[in-house]
Amino acid sequence: MSSDAPDYGELVRETWTAWAAEQYPVKSSWLLPWAEIDEGQREVDRRIGTAVAAAERARIYAELGNDHFVIFTEDRWTVEHSVECRLSGQMPECAYHEAIADIAADGPDPEMMGRWLISEIDSAGLPSLTRASGGDGPVRPQDGPRTAGQGRAGVTGYREP
Repeated sequence: MSSDAPDYGELVRETWTAWAAEQYPVKSSWLLPWAEIDEGQREVDRRIGTAVAAAERARIYAELGNDHFVIFTEDRWTVEHSVECRLSGQMPECAYHEAIADIAADGPDPEMMGRWLISEIDSAGLPSLTRASGGDGPVRPQDGPRTAGQGRAGVTGYREP
């Protein structure tokens, strides 16, 4: 477990001992607090806690969506960060934001106005964009996904103010 990862082991142990206290007959070993259990049992509790936390994160991402979008307007652009990005606090280091910043510095492209799904970033750091449903401007099926560096279809958006 990395040093900056939350340690859910104590929470698991507190939950376990609360449950154990309700049992009859209770085994005294079930009621030992975190500070009194051996390292092997602590590791089990940590793993259980980490697994439950990961499952809950996955459920939240599935329920709320985990996509990144970019919105281009006449005078600026902004990235709508994914739930994961927002919850983790990683927005300042976000690769999606960096990819858009790199391609949006050359000035406006009127065809790019509106909201776009950032579907991926290729090995060169260029984003693939697909016009999002309900976005501003026409949706043209013949355009398909747009990737920076594909001529007129590439994004040359806006410098962030």
